[in-house]
Amino acid sequence: MMSLKHLSLSINHTCELKKFSVEFVFIGKTAFITGGSSGLGQAIASRLSSQGARVIIADLQEPSKPWPSDRGIFTKTDVTNPESVRQAISSQKSQLDIIINNAGITHQPIPMHQCPLDSWHQVINVNLNGAFYVMKYGLEQMVKQNSNGGVIINTSSIAGIFPQGDNPAYNCSKAALIHLTIEAARHYGKYKIRVNAIAPTAVYTPLISKFISESKDPNLIKDQLQYLSLIPGYLPEPEDIAAAVAFLVSDEAKFITGTVLPVDAGYLTM
Repeated sequence: MMSLKHLSLSINHTCELKKFSVEFVFIGKTAFITGGSSGLGQAIASRLSSQGARVIIADLQEPSKPWPSDRGIFTKTDVTNPESVRQAISSQKSQLDIIINNAGITHQPIPMHQCPLDSWHQVINVNLNGAFYVMKYGLEQMVKQNSNGGVIINTSSIAGIFPQGDNPAYNCSKAALIHLTIEAARHYGKYKIRVNAIAPTAVYTPLISKFISESKDPNLIKDQLQYLSLIPGYLPEPEDIAAAVAFLVSDEAKFITGTVLPVDAGYLTM
């Protein structure tokens, strides 16, 4: 049995103050980010890069803003093409430390029985199949490295937890992405690879702006979006989501895996 003296020493040792930094440091780390040329992906790339990471932006379109060559590179990648994804990952000479599966699309809401088959397949191909290809070849690379493991973050959505009205392809793709996250976390933990997902609410990005402008009643959609937050009159900016991602890929979250983190201003509690 532990004596009172030993117990006191144990408590004092445990409670010893430590110094913490609010800035996560990714110096020497390489991050592969799909859909990193604009919107949320670009915000994540900027955040990780500003904190020392070398970023590889994998997208069909070049970044909407100039990207300094010393902060990373752009590689044209079609996530719906497995060979394109394989080449984008295998062609990198540096160790792959971080993967952000962020490429995604959506379509205008439509009842399931009216959903065009090509619309269904397009959304599933980008949001789910594309994420699977990136995880398949990315995990293969991380396992081969057999050193310090790695981190994968999948961009799901609150729609993957609580389906949003009349958007079957998007809802299903984001829900399936959560299960891919858990599946990978359970198997690859033994390789020191952590896999998590974020579930953002609607974020002011080019994707959301396009969704609003193409809707039948843009003003109605804008009003409805305000109810996706417990914080009145506020929807998150891409940088808010990027901050959550920076935490999850940092060593401060080294004991977090297989988790879905809602970044939703409390929407899922409503």
